[in-house]
Amino acid sequence: MKTVFYLTLVVLIGFGVFYFLDEGMLSPEKKVIRDRTLQFIESLKFKDFDKAATYHSPKDKNRKNIPKLIEKKFAVKPEFLNFVDYEVSFVEMNDAENRGLVKTNITVELLNSKQAQKDKGNKVKTVEIIYYWSKEQKYEMDDEENPRKVDGQLEWYHKLQSSL
Repeated sequence: MKTVFYLTLVVLIGFGVFYFLDEGMLSPEKKVIRDRTLQFIESLKFKDFDKAATYHSPKDKNRKNIPKLIEKKFAVKPEFLNFVDYEVSFVEMNDAENRGLVKTNITVELLNSKQAQKDKGNKVKTVEIIYYWSKEQKYEMDDEENPRKVDGQLEWYHKLQSSL
């Protein structure tokens, strides 16, 4: 009976240490950019480029051209790219906590490639990508789709060109 108790206690302590190391040491701001990075990647996975664009400042004139940036990064059209797995390696911020980066490992499958047709299998590769974030003046789109400042509010925006 004591053995079961001590074994259970060791397992619970192990989970607590894991949680603390994984979640507990991240500042609230680091958690925000980590979560926003994962949401951004999920938008790319499901080809929801309009949603992916919302993580970028409305001032960014290239925010609507995410498919072209994906094609440039992976050398394949987005419709032939399957996001198999993705995870965050680490999150880092500057001292002022207004700029941050999130390093990720993303495993993708290249669909319908010439090599896949020859070898009878799709190419799978893992790439490391660092997503850069900046805490800036918040903007919203007005009725005419022009960016408009929201006074006194800040927002984390993904720096599109530096990441993709």
